[in-house]
Amino acid sequence: MFRLLRRRTNDSDAVFVETWKKAWIAGAEARWSNLPAKNPFAVDPSRAAWNAGHSWAADNPDRRTTDHLRLAHPLRRSTDRMSRAVRAAEIGAIGLGVLAAARWAWRRRGMPRATTQPSPAEPK
Repeated sequence: MFRLLRRRTNDSDAVFVETWKKAWIAGAEARWSNLPAKNPFAVDPSRAAWNAGHSWAADNPDRRTTDHLRLAHPLRRSTDRMSRAVRAAEIGAIGLGVLAAARWAWRRRGMPRATTQPSPAEPK
């Protein structure tokens, strides 16, 4: 029954989406690399996709960098190139820092406060 409700995609749909995606990415990369804004495509839909990617990239910076810590699953994207050992070391260092801060806070909380009043057992 559920098979009847699914829309079947044909090859022309997949080709259209792939063509749009490649042209859109080319437009965004052209904006990010500060290349001249000359659209290399002469006909739609590639021309429209390139324009869409180029205008979108004007307001959105290129976030595809590898110099920041990602706490996501290591196989989240196929473009992630960080080695598992480096990732584990970075996450381990963060964990040790959190544990050290928690231990310090726990000990600080449990310390008795210094009193300036004399104790009743001391002679006057």
